Amino acid sequence: MRFSRVCLLLVALVAATTGSEAQSGLLLTTPPVRTMTIGGTTVLSSSVLGSYYFTRGDAGLSRLEVLVLWRGQPSWYATRSAGTGASTLSSFGAPSMSGGVWSMTSTYNGLPMTVSTDANNSRLIVQGQSFDLRRANVVLVDAVDGTSGPVIVDTFRIDAQLGDVASSDILIPVVNATPEIQAFLRCGAPAARGTVTPAGLCGKVSP
Repeated sequence: MRFSRVCLLLVALVAATTGSEAQSGLLLTTPPVRTMTIGGTTVLSSSVLGSYYFTRGDAGLSRLEVLVLWRGQPSWYATRSAGTGASTLSSFGAPSMSGGVWSMTSTYNGLPMTVSTDANNSRLIVQGQSFDLRRANVVLVDAVDGTSGPVIVDTFRIDAQLGDVASSDILIPVVNATPEIQAFLRCGAPAARGTVTPAGLCGKVSP
């Protein structure tokens, strides 16, 4: 995993820079406790769910705090269990915010998919692994439906302030500015046969 990409966005996109932590000049300060403006877990593509939340930023904008992408085989979250017809994704967890701690848990086939942050201590915890929020607020998790369980394959930081959009469409400028996220979504992958999968952000983002 790396901590090398820093993207700076304002409303749509002001700048995107890539380099080492030393080159980026990222000031490692403890972020203040903020109030969540929008967040949740939603379908981003046929292969990816996204857990995210924004807080109130500058000049009425919304500031990206956390984005976790969960990827499996196409339609993994819509697969029906044999014999029951029930979705193996038991629940999209509702986000909660209390005293600077934000958390959300969804369940896939009995496996918890957990994300939490502690703004007071600059910690992001995904599947029990802890990261420094000052260096990483985006986590890419692959093989969610694999026999060995989810694997964290990449982490990096994106500093973004965007205009308020009351849906996952608020992530569109972030996706368009970040090739790693575009590639991770696999927008060209078709849904699994016999399933109905929402389009998510595919078709709305730059190809």
